[in-house]
Amino acid sequence: MSNILRRAGPLNDVTELNRTYPALAQIAVETRKRNGKDRRGAFPELTTALTKSAPIVAHGRPYTVDLLGWFDDFSTTGAYDALGSFSRVTTYVNALSVENSVPQLIPAANRGAALKAALQAAEFKRCPGAADDPAPDKSNVWSADEQKILDCREADRATGPKGSP
Repeated sequence: MSNILRRAGPLNDVTELNRTYPALAQIAVETRKRNGKDRRGAFPELTTALTKSAPIVAHGRPYTVDLLGWFDDFSTTGAYDALGSFSRVTTYVNALSVENSVPQLIPAANRGAALKAALQAAEFKRCPGAADDPAPDKSNVWSADEQKILDCREADRATGPKGSP
C-alpha cells in the first residue's frame, strides 16, 4: 500500500499523480482555454445553470407533497407476515353494470363504450394535491389564475365524478 502512495522515482505514485491536476481555482472560477475554446470555470457555469433552472424547479415545487406521498405509498404497497413482506394484487373485470340496484349484463358490442365511460383517462394536467378530494373549505382547490400559472386543470382531479371541478 505504501508503494502506491509514495514510491522513489518520478511519476510512479498517487502523490505525484495528484500534483498533475490543475489547481482548484483554475477549474472553479477562472476562464481558460479548454477543449479548444475559452470556457468559464465551474462555479460561474453552475450559477448560470441554477439561475436558469429556477423557474422549472419552482413549477415543480407545489407537487412535492404528491411526489413524497407517492414514494411513501409505493414503498409500503403490502403487508408483513412471518415470511416478510407481501402484496396481493387482483385484476377484477366483469361484463355487468348496475342500474337501479339490479346487475345487468352489458352486451359485448357495448363493453368498450362502457369501459371508456367508467375510466378517468387523458388526465394529463392534474393540479398539486389533486389526488385527494376537495376539502370542504376548498383550501386545496387552486384558483383559475393559479391553474393557469401551474398549467393544470381542476377537472383532472383524481377523485369524484369524471370531469367534475
